[in-house]
Amino acid sequence: MTAPELTLERPVLSLDPTAQDVHAEAARIRAAGPVVPVDVLGVSAWAVSDNDIAQRILESPDFAMNSRNWGALQRGEVPAGWPLLKIILGQNMGTSDGADHRRLRGPLIKAFTARRVQSMAPGIKAITQSLLDEIGRRAEQNPRTPLDLKELFATPLPIGVICALFGVDRQHEADLHRLCDNLFDTTSGPETVAATEAGLHAFMSRLLDAKTAEPGDDLTSALLAQNAAESGARANREELIDTLILVLAAGHQTTINFFTNTLLSLMTHPGTLAAVRAGQHSWSKSPRSRCDGTRRWRKAHSGTRPAMSRSVAC
Repeated sequence: MTAPELTLERPVLSLDPTAQDVHAEAARIRAAGPVVPVDVLGVSAWAVSDNDIAQRILESPDFAMNSRNWGALQRGEVPAGWPLLKIILGQNMGTSDGADHRRLRGPLIKAFTARRVQSMAPGIKAITQSLLDEIGRRAEQNPRTPLDLKELFATPLPIGVICALFGVDRQHEADLHRLCDNLFDTTSGPETVAATEAGLHAFMSRLLDAKTAEPGDDLTSALLAQNAAESGARANREELIDTLILVLAAGHQTTINFFTNTLLSLMTHPGTLAAVRAGQHSWSKSPRSRCDGTRRWRKAHSGTRPAMSRSVAC
């Protein structure tokens, strides 16, 4: 019997917006095939579960990141309140191609240097220690009460570091934290999605204004300075705002998943956990390979990386 043709009109499954069991869902996608049509919150799209195929797609000149190449969007088939629309419509290097991509990438890579990252190490250690101290205090007060590592550590650490990186005042950190949580909430309705998008845009706009008036030793100020120093076409205000949102999104959810995946892997591999506690494994040795391995372990959905065909209506 011939297998039915895979088309966007017949998705093989609908992704669960509440993400109750992403690993089981990812297993079903892989079982259906390396490239299969799925329903993503009411919009049909192709899901790629094979890493090599995904890499070839992202590197192929036949595919583009700009949303003008997405047939369904151009035909008006994507609802205005679709939760992932802002990610795809953003004006940043992640949603642009060719010369536009290079123009938007240039100021960011010149501002986001290895030296800047290294200079943040003491601050990151301080944030980490503060969160661990709070976990310790709670454990002492209620030793029989389970503690949620995601809530108490994996989520506040990256947003705290991002706030320090961007130069966000402490009094505004909670606002950005709330907006970031809402940004990744796939259960939100159209009104909440619109309010989150508007709130995040306004937050970054105020941050640009503040750093224009009083530059500091932070990524936002450096991005503004590098963009102003560009000899060619510069990023406009909307592109700068979306660039900050891109950095926020890239550094927030991936870091949360890294910590929670690491904990899950250690809890389900007692031999490895014992070796870590005995000092036989150290993050200081080959940290990049260890981080990459943890991210790939039992990897589920890696997020939305829109790649639209330049020649095929999709």
